[in-house]
Amino acid sequence: MVEMTMKKVVVEGYLYRFQSFDLDCICHRVMERKLGEEDLKEMLEKARLWRFPEERVKVNFEEGQIFCHLTRAKGAEVEKLLGLYLGRKVRITIEVLEE
Repeated sequence: MVEMTMKKVVVEGYLYRFQSFDLDCICHRVMERKLGEEDLKEMLEKARLWRFPEERVKVNFEEGQIFCHLTRAKGAEVEKLLGLYLGRKVRITIEVLEE
């Protein structure tokens, strides 16, 4: 869920780090739902097609890191939302809602 005004942005969901295979592109996305086993299966199938090491995909997934090329999951990109406030004095609070 994304709630935005000119004074604040509230993003609620599950935080994941997304990156490309070559690590040139790294961003953080907040997903509305927690990624699970079905998402991992989809990523592993695509990893086989790309001939990308499946074990690396599994380890990264367990650490909350996702390879962009391997999923269709969409979420709010944190960097884009924060970009609206560049040059302003801000307070950023991270509050864990679920363990």
